[in-house]
Amino acid sequence: MRKLPAVEALGSTTVICTDKTGTLTAGEMTVRALYVDGQSYEVTGEGYGPDGEVRFEGKKAEAQHAAPLLELATILLGCNNAHLVQENGTWKVIGDPTEGALLAAGPKASGNQECIEKELPKQHEIPFDSDRKRSTAIRRMPDGKLRAFTNGAPGVLMTLCVAVGFPAPLLPIHLLWINLVTDGLPALCLATDPIDPDVMKRHPRRRSERITDRSFLRTMCLTGFLTAGVAFAVYLYVLKKGNPETARTCAFAVLVFAELLRSFGGRSETKPVWRIPFFTNINLAIVVSVSFGLQVWSQHSATLGRFLKTSFMPLTDCLWLLAAGTIPLLMLEMVKLVRNKRRCATKSSTSTPAQDFPRKQHPHGDAQHQRGGIHGDAPGGDGRSPGHHSRRARQPAAGDLPRKLRAADGDSTDLKPHAAR
Repeated sequence: MRKLPAVEALGSTTVICTDKTGTLTAGEMTVRALYVDGQSYEVTGEGYGPDGEVRFEGKKAEAQHAAPLLELATILLGCNNAHLVQENGTWKVIGDPTEGALLAAGPKASGNQECIEKELPKQHEIPFDSDRKRSTAIRRMPDGKLRAFTNGAPGVLMTLCVAVGFPAPLLPIHLLWINLVTDGLPALCLATDPIDPDVMKRHPRRRSERITDRSFLRTMCLTGFLTAGVAFAVYLYVLKKGNPETARTCAFAVLVFAELLRSFGGRSETKPVWRIPFFTNINLAIVVSVSFGLQVWSQHSATLGRFLKTSFMPLTDCLWLLAAGTIPLLMLEMVKLVRNKRRCATKSSTSTPAQDFPRKQHPHGDAQHQRGGIHGDAPGGDGRSPGHHSRRARQPAAGDLPRKLRAADGDSTDLKPHAAR
């Protein structure tokens, strides 16, 4: 070291960070293994040279492994800016060593960079940076569509693969259609719904009671959970057997059906839907029927299907989707029945008649518990108390009623006989 500041900096260094062993020793990197389509493969060869092959279970990969390996090789070569050159019999990389190693592994997996550059021309490129932890090349496929080829950190790529491999159940146009069809006109029809004839039998709400009380919030959360749960379950079920477009169409349809059917249950907070006359709100019945027709038509009309991004669906599939859409309504109506039974049980336990209340026993017996005079089995046998004359009891006056009520409630036992003067 010729400069003193360099010596000073080295003397104050406490931690030295070094790169991988291969870079420090030979200045080159080599791909040793590939993982694609659920299978692991071994890659032979050293450095950046073309010598080597891809092996599966100790043997050269056979024809059944060619398709997934070619797809992986296309990605390795399609998103790569390195170049390999041979100098004095040794292959060297011009560019990033990691991309050079991938560039050398691509031909071993049957990849061809010249064909990729010719058949899949590059349209745009996003270079690697420490924030994205990946590089991306946009290439045009033979059918005219654009595809992104990405290389980067394994953790980042795995996250992206999960996000891309699980398409969204609904598109923005579906959400707009749901808001338009299921929220607008049905809400106006519910606003004109006839008043429940039993509304005057209910107790008024307390002034301190909130509109969004706990019961309302529980019902709202349960409604959203049931509706979204049914739609998502249908989406997953169809996705396993079909393509994402068909699964998305089914989820879209069942969500619309469920929302429209739930409008009938929203006519009353206490009565189940089968106890409400159907044709008392003919406007709601017409709006729901027309909305059903439009939703089914969108799955059979090419024009409306292109607008709503839906695919064709047989009428039999529409019927079972309609049946699935009734699940949230039926579950919410069962909740109504349970709540009504609880209310009835609460009322019956708190509204016991006054004459059935238990009375406190007077310490001197039941003979002195009568308010109109002294009665009972007194020692004379004739209902008279020894040493007293028989007297006629007077009727309780108005002023005596509060004391009588207190006695009935068991709040007072200091009752004295009253006799007519």
